[in-house]
Amino acid sequence: MTDRKIVYATHPLRAELKAEANKAGVKIIDAAFAPAGERIMDGQTGLPVGEDVSGITATASQIGRMNKAALIAFLAAKGVETPNDATNAQLAGLALPFAEQD
Repeated sequence: MTDRKIVYATHPLRAELKAEANKAGVKIIDAAFAPAGERIMDGQTGLPVGEDVSGITATASQIGRMNKAALIAFLAAKGVETPNDATNAQLAGLALPFAEQD
């Protein structure tokens, strides 16, 4: 038996989220198998399903340190759709108008 953390996620799952989960030692299981009441992660944004995430904030310096999955999640919370082939720099550029003052 392992102490590996389990996250239930909707599918399809973004490759970046899967890679980060694997690196952190997290096991991802399809949301269809989640026990009642378990939190579920959106497989595209990495944000919790059904929770109000509109109030997520970040400063410009925090945005500059975000990885691709975090930038996509931040932008999704702001209602911005991101291209699948966008680079971190392009995503950061899209996120900067939403930055809080440092």
